Amino acid sequence: MATSVVVLRNPEVLWAQRSDKVYLTVALPDAKDISVKCEPQGKFSFSARGVQGESFDLGL
Repeated sequence: MATSVVVLRNPEVLWAQRSDKVYLTVALPDAKDISVKCEPQGKFSFSARGVQGESFDLGL
């Protein structure tokens, strides 16, 4: 039985904070299949594929 392994990588994230806001930059040039979710409870999630097909995933 063959098994496949999927390795998820974390993208580079830059952030800045103000008294009433938080700014996030996900540094992943030329990403494909991008999914971004910002939930009211303050949860942020990001997933995408890099230029070589590698999977990136982030949850804050």
